[in-house]
Amino acid sequence: MLRTEFYVLLLSFSLSLGCTAIRSSDLSNEGDEQQTSSGMYEGNATNFDGVAPAGGGCGTTPEIINAESAGRFVALNVQHTPRDYTTMLDRPVQDASKIGAWNNGKNCGRWIKVTIGDNCTGLNDGARGQDFCRNGNGYQPDASNGAEQFFLVVDSCQDPNAWCRDDRYHVDLSAAGIRTFQRAGQTVNIANWTNRKVKWSYVRAPNYQGDLRMGFIQGNFLRGAGGAWVSIIIANLPNGISRVEAKGSTGSYQNLRMVGDNGQKWEGFPATSNKTWDVRVYDFDGQLVSKDNKSVYRITFPCADKCGPLFTEVVPVKL
Repeated sequence: MLRTEFYVLLLSFSLSLGCTAIRSSDLSNEGDEQQTSSGMYEGNATNFDGVAPAGGGCGTTPEIINAESAGRFVALNVQHTPRDYTTMLDRPVQDASKIGAWNNGKNCGRWIKVTIGDNCTGLNDGARGQDFCRNGNGYQPDASNGAEQFFLVVDSCQDPNAWCRDDRYHVDLSAAGIRTFQRAGQTVNIANWTNRKVKWSYVRAPNYQGDLRMGFIQGNFLRGAGGAWVSIIIANLPNGISRVEAKGSTGSYQNLRMVGDNGQKWEGFPATSNKTWDVRVYDFDGQLVSKDNKSVYRITFPCADKCGPLFTEVVPVKL
């Protein structure tokens, strides 16, 4: 089914995850481990058909998601509240001990490498308060073990089930992506996905091509000197996004703010007299994103008053 979201601020909200970290250091420092650039995690993997027409939890549109991921995308869980299936935490989540792998949107636009683990031979339905793989012979290896694929983080999950609440690093993989796992250069035929175990880690965008994509969101409009009512989507990221700053026709760079926990949607532009801003983007590791030794993306508001489409793309001038 499509992942349906109801996020107050803009496009999204979402549903379904959880997991168990492999490293003891992660378990002893919950919340902080979400800020590491590397590390291996393990959990159950479910699947979903796609994001809602309005887009995913990261703030990007279906067109952007499909263009970048070729159908290989993933949703991460919003909150880690084991055995609590009724509390829907406000977002962004404030209690660091309850932050899931979604990391309040800070992992948006990052890629993960997923390796298939053991298959569940019993029932793995995410039922509240129940074991993940029960009424069978537990998790067992099969011919799919070891197959790998890359998935783009585009969406969030907050379902009130065991996967989402009890299994901190569970991942919800796109159904189309599940059909593309490979081993030794050959696609693995997985006839029945039984919410099996996987191991995964964050990686830089595989075979990265092109440059950042930028555009203004639906309903954006300029008022007065402009800036206060303008938000942009930033996509095609080589390594996620941690900070965005912009300056108008005068003045210095100012930090923009993430829209809620929509990690690829940013607002708070400074005033400008010519509908134009210079934008700088920093990746997940805090490194300035550049292409051909140019790191400033000059963008101009393209709409007469307000923008109608979900995403009005602009072609930045590189400086």
